[in-house]
Amino acid sequence: MGSVLVVPQSQEETEFLVQLQQSNFWINCNDLQEEGTWKCENDEAEFRNWWTSPQWGPQPDNRRGIEHCAEMWVDQEAEWNDVRCDAQLPAICNQPAPQLHF
Repeated sequence: MGSVLVVPQSQEETEFLVQLQQSNFWINCNDLQEEGTWKCENDEAEFRNWWTSPQWGPQPDNRRGIEHCAEMWVDQEAEWNDVRCDAQLPAICNQPAPQLHF
């Protein structure tokens, strides 16, 4: 019905989404077309919030060469992580408001 996975556009939106879903969830970004080139539903989005760990290094890391989709990693301060595209995760979708014609 015209809905798409969310892509947070700011820290404020991130905090709102984490209130809705308190476990990791999909965000609409991937690098399926070209490894390392991340595309999001809204390519105009400049907000990126990839997780960085002193132990594991920065994300996205394409661990084992199979991580091409993005999740909101709620346990890591709602930062982004790359994950396998077949992972079982909940989703939050965004649906544009209907246009009224008078």
